[in-house]
Amino acid sequence: MKFQKLFIISLIATLFIGLTSCSKDEDDAITLSGTTWKITEDTDSITMSFTSDVSFTYVYSDGEEMTSKFGTYEYTPPTISVKFDGGEAVEGRISGKTMYIGDLVLTKQ
Repeated sequence: MKFQKLFIISLIATLFIGLTSCSKDEDDAITLSGTTWKITEDTDSITMSFTSDVSFTYVYSDGEEMTSKFGTYEYTPPTISVKFDGGEAVEGRISGKTMYIGDLVLTKQ
């Protein structure tokens, strides 16, 4: 009887610890929201700012004029897929503080 009671208490304790120690993968989600990436060559510059978990702003400047585009993205490390509002889509990848997207290499600011 004493052994059975001890066994049941041990089983309940094990189940309790096992169920409370698990965390969801969503808690560890990696997001680009709030980050800015940039490339500058001579007077030309491109800046991509990720404004939420799904949208970004792209700004190109040639030193005289500035052009802005907007779009959405999906990020599943290390792959990033961006789609501009006009329909153009580009694939890339992120390695550390470097983003390779299309022919561009941007650095995290």
